[in-house]
Amino acid sequence: MEVKNVICAAAILCSCSVARAETLPVAGVYASGTDMDAEIHTIAVEGFGGDAGPELSFLLTDLLAEVEIHGKNWFSIVPAATLKNHLLGIGHIQAVDGDEAASAEDQLSTVAVLSGTARSQVNDYSISPKKVKTCAKKVAKKCVEHVVEVYECRNMTVSYTPSLRIVAPNGDLLYQNSNYLEATQSYCEDEDKVPDPDQMLGSLAAQYSYAARLDLAPQYRETEFRILERRNGLSKDDARSFKDAIHLTKTDPLGACSAFGGLEASNPNQLSVLFNIGLCREGKGDLTAAREYYLRALSVEPRRSVTQAGLERIESRIQAERQVMDRFDLN
Repeated sequence: MEVKNVICAAAILCSCSVARAETLPVAGVYASGTDMDAEIHTIAVEGFGGDAGPELSFLLTDLLAEVEIHGKNWFSIVPAATLKNHLLGIGHIQAVDGDEAASAEDQLSTVAVLSGTARSQVNDYSISPKKVKTCAKKVAKKCVEHVVEVYECRNMTVSYTPSLRIVAPNGDLLYQNSNYLEATQSYCEDEDKVPDPDQMLGSLAAQYSYAARLDLAPQYRETEFRILERRNGLSKDDARSFKDAIHLTKTDPLGACSAFGGLEASNPNQLSVLFNIGLCREGKGDLTAAREYYLRALSVEPRRSVTQAGLERIESRIQAERQVMDRFDLN
């Protein structure tokens, strides 16, 4: 399974024996890059054009078929040619005396069509030669004569031009993504390994496919985020307690969070205390409280990038909650 259920706070911030380097764990569902119509449950995949189209089709449909949130598939992926049989099989279209029921048109409103193309090109051309200076003669362990060997070198450049479209049954364009990616590797005649253009192309296709997958569906992620460790402004006793809390992050995240929380009353405007408590709340899934602590931390140091990143994660998770509720009618 690509995605798991959001695990509970006790599981996220459990005591464990695996050492962590001054980080706290955070797990949650993050929003997709686009808000595609929540009613679209099935994607019918047409044949992709271009020399690299079939590979892109396979990569992307596999990624989308694996997406699962709260134990439910986000999409049902089927070849466009077998769409009718698929809908018959899951009961979206009922057969009545060999004819499709009148409601079939309404049921097809949950289906979108994915089409695309991908083209590639490989260019291999000469570049400046490589000059290697070596010792040709030594006297008393000292080089007295050098020789310069010249090796021809080349650049291999692979260009990749993919394009995707997802269209609703009424013809509305739900998603479009066109891009140009390029990879270049240099090599010289004194080297054993020559770049593999197929491998280079595969890496570009995987990069593009994964980016499109993130656009189209939410993603569950488990991540370790570093705490802040600056103790400026803390009293000697609080600095000692803060240091102890840092050490606890390696073996007892719950204990570390409790210790950071205990420092707030006497240090309501200390950046590290506020940020670390925010990270603890984020790990528990208390997104509202996490946002409040991150905002307080930003008021202390407005340009702190890690705090801004924390706020962006919170907004993404709140948006993902809405996407999931709309998708699975959890309102």
